[in-house]
Amino acid sequence: MGKVYIVPEAMRYEAAFLAQQRAANLCATDGNPRLFILEHPHVVTIGRDAKPEDRKMSDAQLETRGIDVFDLRKSHYNRGGSFTYHGPGMMMGYTITLANDGEVRRRHIEMLEHATISVMLANGINVFGNYNSKHPGVLVSATKEKIAAIGVGFPKVRGVRVSMHGVAVYVNPQLEYFDMIHACGDKDARVTSMEKKIKEVPPMDVIMKQFLEAYSKVTGITFSREQVTPTLEEAVQ
Repeated sequence: MGKVYIVPEAMRYEAAFLAQQRAANLCATDGNPRLFILEHPHVVTIGRDAKPEDRKMSDAQLETRGIDVFDLRKSHYNRGGSFTYHGPGMMMGYTITLANDGEVRRRHIEMLEHATISVMLANGINVFGNYNSKHPGVLVSATKEKIAAIGVGFPKVRGVRVSMHGVAVYVNPQLEYFDMIHACGDKDARVTSMEKKIKEVPPMDVIMKQFLEAYSKVTGITFSREQVTPTLEEAVQ
């Protein structure tokens, strides 16, 4: 049995990251998966593979535009990849599971991809995945534009490997914010959104529910929905 925390309002990245860390420590102890589904205010995060040439603006320039900057390289709980942008209109799915074996870790990324593909197909968008590439994610079949990105980490926690971070689904974000960086360090990447591909995008809470159902189906995990108050970190059990 897993636990899912669906956050109805945009949550700052730092708060969600602290909740992930708590969940990772609990998962390492009890073996039970946790899933967080939420949105963030504008933020650029920096992964362990980031290079100076992957960005177009300094931290100061980003912050003057009201965009948070969070450097994951300073944490044991970091992720692969380079600079990423998250913001309103993007559904984040953070998955915390045991992942000791290399094959389990590969399958974990593949299942994130499959769940995201299911959401796209349910909304009439034909896509394909590239989980085994340098820049894993989900791309629109006709145009090769990225409509979801996957970035994970498998830190050692209490002697075992645990998955953290996850998938960003581009529902209806303001795409011009991606111009601040080379998304995920991919200078050739072109991004799009569900809003650009279908006439009417379901509300975010519907997309969140679709993702939960798809991820539960592909993993075989039954999730119970948990409270997210008073704070997400305190709510995680």
